[in-house]
Amino acid sequence: MKSSPKVVAEKVTDDLVGLITKHLKKGDRIRIGGLDVLVVRQRAGRMIEPEATSADVASPSARAVALLRGKKIAEADLAANEGAFSLQQVVDFLGISRQAIDRKVRENALIAVLGPHGRRRYPVAQFDDHGIVPGLEDVLNSLPSKNDWFRLNFLVNEDARLGGRRPIDVLKAGDVERVIKAAKAVGVQGA
Repeated sequence: MKSSPKVVAEKVTDDLVGLITKHLKKGDRIRIGGLDVLVVRQRAGRMIEPEATSADVASPSARAVALLRGKKIAEADLAANEGAFSLQQVVDFLGISRQAIDRKVRENALIAVLGPHGRRRYPVAQFDDHGIVPGLEDVLNSLPSKNDWFRLNFLVNEDARLGGRRPIDVLKAGDVERVIKAAKAVGVQGA
């Protein structure tokens, strides 16, 4: 039985690596044209500062702690605002295909956050009795970030620019322009 070219190439590569390793362990220098010279050198080991404990080394950085806190805040926002639908539930609710839903997400007409196991979840707050809240796409396109967790946070938390009301509630009441104005002012100092 004839071996495939891939199997032959892997065998040749393994043999070559084994031969190089054997000679380097003996202390030989190996010159490979176009690559340079391979040689084993002894180096001093790394020293760990005596005051650093394994607990210190394993502690997350301030950035990592902030990321985790942000994720927990986002998940709390989702849970406090009726949770989220699965893709199949949105298909059933809106009566459109999975592809149409994906297109709405790409076109910023629908929020999809990553849930457990990396699957998209669709916050319930963006829907009303008739489907997607009218004006949602315009509001989402007015926000300075395309991050869906950021967008959800804007929609479900009270906003002083809206008299302390949640943007999603103002949007559901039909005042799209007022919410767009608040969305455009996010991150603008003094707005």
